[in-house]
Amino acid sequence: MEKIANKLLKLLPYWHFNVERRIKQKNDLNITYEGYYCLLGLTQVPSMTMTDIATDFYFGKQQTTRIISQLVSHGLVEKTVSPLDKRITNVSISEKGMSYLKRNPFDTTDLGEDLNEKLTKEEMEELNHALDVLLKIFQK
Repeated sequence: MEKIANKLLKLLPYWHFNVERRIKQKNDLNITYEGYYCLLGLTQVPSMTMTDIATDFYFGKQQTTRIISQLVSHGLVEKTVSPLDKRITNVSISEKGMSYLKRNPFDTTDLGEDLNEKLTKEEMEELNHALDVLLKIFQK
């Protein structure tokens, strides 16, 4: 188990450099990777509760509050209190949020080109399979 944990820790800087950092460099409001991910998720539904966001995106409740507060401060999402239960807050992406995503698309072109230059066809297939396995495992 310790071997797996060490390998995951070794993977994180590569993930940060090749994926997260590219998202941060391309956005004009310095939205975090988690905030960007949340915005993308909100495009798929009319709205989500704060609890659903925390659960579906694997954020803690405090982290969810911080992320949504940042997005609200930029006008990218809107919060409304449920008329049926005042304890429930619904979050939806705003028109400004949709425009933001259009101006700052998650562009994997550079990453794909980098991988194509550095990896053989066999290595690309291995990576694809490894990612499928990781997704399957971490979704449990």
